[in-house]
Amino acid sequence: MKEQIRLLLIEDSETDAELILHLLKKDGMEVEHKRVQSARGMRTAMENSSWDVVISDYSMPRFDAIKAWEILKETDIDIPFIIVSGKIGEDTAVEAMRSGVHDYIMKDRLGRLAPAIRREIADAETRRRHRRDLKLRRRLEARYRMVVENAGEGIAVIQGGKFQLVNPMVMRVLDKNEVDLIGRPFYDFIHEEDRDQILKYYKTRLEKKGAPEVYSFRIKDGEGTIKWVENRVVVIDWEGKPATLNFLADISERKKTEDALRKTKEQLEYDRESLRKKNIALREVLEQIESEKENLKKQIAGNIETRVKNTLLRMKEIAPPDMHTYIAMLEKDLDEIASPFIDKLKAAFSKLSPRELEICYMIKNGMRSKEIAEFLNIAPATVNKHREIIRRKFELVGSEDNLTSFLQAVE
Repeated sequence: MKEQIRLLLIEDSETDAELILHLLKKDGMEVEHKRVQSARGMRTAMENSSWDVVISDYSMPRFDAIKAWEILKETDIDIPFIIVSGKIGEDTAVEAMRSGVHDYIMKDRLGRLAPAIRREIADAETRRRHRRDLKLRRRLEARYRMVVENAGEGIAVIQGGKFQLVNPMVMRVLDKNEVDLIGRPFYDFIHEEDRDQILKYYKTRLEKKGAPEVYSFRIKDGEGTIKWVENRVVVIDWEGKPATLNFLADISERKKTEDALRKTKEQLEYDRESLRKKNIALREVLEQIESEKENLKKQIAGNIETRVKNTLLRMKEIAPPDMHTYIAMLEKDLDEIASPFIDKLKAAFSKLSPRELEICYMIKNGMRSKEIAEFLNIAPATVNKHREIIRRKFELVGSEDNLTSFLQAVE
């Protein structure tokens, strides 16, 4: 398959132009061309079409190769420009090459033209590809630079233990500018108590011996303020040598919060343990009180049984018959004192007044309203009023339950 090229030919001699085209076709090229012989013609051709190569005669009546080369440079289009001439001097040719002309060929050596065209087209394509790559690389570098410079965390490259690259966030955390940091050992900023461990992490990370990828430590910034940072590390190649890419985050506030939470938790644990011990002590005190109460009750009951009742027996022997009823009531009272009836009644019905408790006790012992009135030296109607109030408090209103039976059921 023949090579296809688009050729802009600047030549005033039709015979020479046909010779050039013939030689190129003979060399396997399929040539689409346009011949011009003036500056205006060249500019029009450049504006209206794209070309793979420009071949120009050195000297023409109204135009020459140097002016043609200047016009091509004005367009900023990188295509090969080759001078073909029969009378160009060596010094002139060298000067043309220095100005940027890609090659010159004498008309008596046109056999070199086709190889020269192939070479220069290939070189032009290489240059275009290089420019595209360079443009892309610069665009990517600009994007990366924008990301790095605007990142919310510090980004630093460390090689040989020294800062090679830092972004604005690193400068902010360390309170230093770029000039102060680049080339300076990173461990200058590490808190002395953490320095040995972090240096060990750095070395083992470079040697790929299992150092943690993320760790926290303290630093001192340019003002001597201690801060906590968290560092994520990746080993990279930097200009042909191993280095670490570090992502630094200032976690000082997080550390303060964690410390506060830890102290609060410790205080809560201390308070809970103190409360537990106090509860144990309180239970022991309450148990002791209950024990002493029981002992006191037993003492009272024993004293009533051994001393007071004996006195009542003697009183009963000498008292007149009309006093026997009251002595019997006194005996029941003493029995009740030694029993839990009143305590249970108070516990179950805490709304009862002292007078109502007294009347409840007498009703339980079978005394009628008239007897209660005489004993308490109050009117029978007052006793009946108390009985109605007690029934309401015991929720016996509208019930068929008898107050006496109800109270006697309370043990």
